[in-house]
Amino acid sequence: MPHPLDFKGGKNMNFCGYLIVRLKERFPMKNLFYCGVDRLPFWGEGDEDDESPILQKASNKYDENLFTPDESVEFINRYSAAIEILQLLDSMGRDYEIIKCRVDRNVILKEDSDTKKRLGIDIAYFGGDYFSMIYNSFCSETIDDSLQPFFKELNEYGLFNDMGTATRFFNQYNQLESSEEGDFCFYRIETPK
Repeated sequence: MPHPLDFKGGKNMNFCGYLIVRLKERFPMKNLFYCGVDRLPFWGEGDEDDESPILQKASNKYDENLFTPDESVEFINRYSAAIEILQLLDSMGRDYEIIKCRVDRNVILKEDSDTKKRLGIDIAYFGGDYFSMIYNSFCSETIDDSLQPFFKELNEYGLFNDMGTATRFFNQYNQLESSEEGDFCFYRIETPK
C-alpha cells in the first residue's frame, strides 16, 4: 500500500476547509471521544427529514460553498457558510459541529491564525466517507494486539498528537491482514474561530 504522502498530486499539496460532522463519538473501551473526520456528514442520515425544505436549503448552501481541491475531497470553503449550514441543521434538532480540516501531504504542520484549538491528527480516506483508520481500529470492544500500544497514544480527542506516532500507526495498520485498503491521507483537525 502506498504511503499517504505519495498519492495523487505529489508531496506538496496542502489545503484546508471545513466539514460539518456529528458531535463527538465515544470509544467503547475508554472514556475517550473521537473528534476526527469519520463522523457521518449531515446529508447521509437517511431519515424522514432528508426531504425537508430546511435540509434542502442546507444542502444547497453546502453546494454553493463547496471547495473541491481534488475530485474526492469536498470541503466548505468559508467559515461563515459553515456557520449558516450549522444553524439550519440546529433548527432541525440535529447535533453537529464544525471542524476545520487541513490535509498536509508534506507533513509541514504550521499553525494558522484562524485556528482556535488543534485537536490532533487523523488518518482517513481522502474524501468519500472519510473512513478513519484510527476510529475503525479502536471503535470495537476488541483491538488487534499489534495496535494496542497506539490506543494509549491517543489524546483526549481520540487522535494522535504528532506525525511520528501517526506514521508508525499507519505502517502497523497496513501490516494487518484485515486492514482496509484505500486512498488515505493525514488530516490535521482543528476547531475554527
